[in-house]
Amino acid sequence: MGPFTARAPYASCTLGSVLGRDPIQEGPLLGAPRRSKAVGVDPASDILLPPGGPTPRPQREPATGRRRRRRWLVAAFATALLALVGLDWSVAVPRGTGTAGPLVTSLRDAVNGLRGPPRIGLQVGHLDAAAMPAELATLRTSTGAQADGLEEVQVNHAIVRALAARLRRDGFRVDVFDATVPIHYRADLFLAVHADANANPGREGYKSAHFLPLRNGRDPLLKLDIDRAVLEESPLGDDDRNVSLDMLKYYAFNARRFRHALARSTPGLIVEMGYLTSARDRAYLERPALAARALADGVVTYLHAVGRIPPGSPGPSARRAP
Repeated sequence: MGPFTARAPYASCTLGSVLGRDPIQEGPLLGAPRRSKAVGVDPASDILLPPGGPTPRPQREPATGRRRRRRWLVAAFATALLALVGLDWSVAVPRGTGTAGPLVTSLRDAVNGLRGPPRIGLQVGHLDAAAMPAELATLRTSTGAQADGLEEVQVNHAIVRALAARLRRDGFRVDVFDATVPIHYRADLFLAVHADANANPGREGYKSAHFLPLRNGRDPLLKLDIDRAVLEESPLGDDDRNVSLDMLKYYAFNARRFRHALARSTPGLIVEMGYLTSARDRAYLERPALAARALADGVVTYLHAVGRIPPGSPGPSARRAP
């Protein structure tokens, strides 16, 4: 046996010396070695920093600012959308619930500003019926009622002229039509003005109708406000029980059958302002400014109710003498 040779201490025989790698820097099993990083210390905050010194933190916008900006973007998008498709504010602010909240009021005012003044369509019943288009040729001989030398179309025309002048003074845009309605006409509302006659001189009163089946949710609201104004401000009685099928199927409201008709979204009402054959109704019809005032008040009440005009606009509380 040869001379004794002392072995190195066990501690110097490490796994790294055997494998040729430092286990402290070794990554996962069979993985690549980790790269050691030199770290520094931010003297102001005692926070370990990566090599190269402190990296400035990005300045974040305050949460309240972000929320405010997001809210305005949503409001702007909603305003543009509502301006395109329109909005029935009577849904957002039902009748009898008081004023709208600030958000609804702001949106409503913005939409109304983009849309401009309300547009109102008025039709003189039976005027120039002979010139109606081919699709309405069967109505070319419908020239209206007559009684004791007074023609219905003259009464209708006088009422519409007075009504249009009153509404224009209040700042509304008014379109006046004869018996032919433009193709798919759009407006905030439409009134077809007529008068009636009957073999029974005792038949009298006012009646109105919107199209059935219902074209939109605003037709009944328009009828409610117009009927209430006329019946409260005139001597006419309520003749609603004598509404005819021709009124309920009025051609100017029948967009499914005719091109020369209102767009389905435009609320429309046909009104019969009394009977030429009734002495009491005739006396009222011979003063068209009275009928125009009642109809105008109903129009303004409706536009208030659906939020199309602000509360400070002219309304029934500020009626002018005819």
